[in-house]
Amino acid sequence: MSADTWHGALPTLRGAFEATGSGAWLMRAIVACGLDEANGYRLALQLGDDRMRGERHATEARLIDGEVDLIDTDWLSLARHRAAGLPLRRLIGMVLAPGLTLLMLMLLIAQFVAPPLEMRAERMRAAALSEDVSVDFRGGFWSRDGRSFLNVGRMLRGRTPSDVTVYDFDAAGRLQRYLHAQRASLEQDRVWRLQDV
Repeated sequence: MSADTWHGALPTLRGAFEATGSGAWLMRAIVACGLDEANGYRLALQLGDDRMRGERHATEARLIDGEVDLIDTDWLSLARHRAAGLPLRRLIGMVLAPGLTLLMLMLLIAQFVAPPLEMRAERMRAAALSEDVSVDFRGGFWSRDGRSFLNVGRMLRGRTPSDVTVYDFDAAGRLQRYLHAQRASLEQDRVWRLQDV
């Protein structure tokens, strides 16, 4: 980002992209939606073609000459680098490093972020379908039907209730029945079958 280029109070990030590439489309969308300024900078786009400037791709030459702060590169540019003598190991590293980083990020999200979000979505869906449901999952999932209370401690794989407890009270509020099951299954007739009671 250019420290000496300011637009009002926001710093300017100068980017060079091929006008017909997907990178340029994405950058134009960012500017059109005001996402750049909403995130504390102004994106200044320089759109061009894929011509060579001397021995370099035009956008790459702009970056090297200090005209811009950001470019995008496509496979044709990588092929040009290879033809110009860039070692294959370095070229493979340039391509694989971002891809492997994204892959690791996706695996971490799938392992640690998605499961709690899926449980939260299930709780919110249940809350929307029933007004007698508590969505505070710190003590489990709670549901009430008259004087009967159901507590589901956990959801296995997001679909199988486990650590299920049923409390039945009489009109005076005294506990009449207590059942605890390791898990439950929902049958076709919408009846819960408790297992390992």
